[in-house]
Amino acid sequence: MRNFAPVLDPAVNLTLGTYKLPFSFTRTFWHDNVTDAEGDNIIIDCSTKTTTATGGDAWLNVDVNVSGTGNITLFGTTPRSNTYAGTYTYTCSI
Repeated sequence: MRNFAPVLDPAVNLTLGTYKLPFSFTRTFWHDNVTDAEGDNIIIDCSTKTTTATGGDAWLNVDVNVSGTGNITLFGTTPRSNTYAGTYTYTCSI
């Protein structure tokens, strides 16, 4: 028997959009939007990185199960200076 990977509901839009500094943002993805044919536990792990911002990515965060059970929230607090201007990538594995 084969064990297939979990599948994200195709109706879920993964595009975060373009955000301009110095504004904060938030985007939540729900655990219920991921299904596994075998009924295995679903583990979602996310991280952030930047290769262009001199201030780093310390203003970006990932919360799990904070605003509701079974969700992942990607958010950024308001950066204090333009050293945080750049391109950022959230990478999530299921």
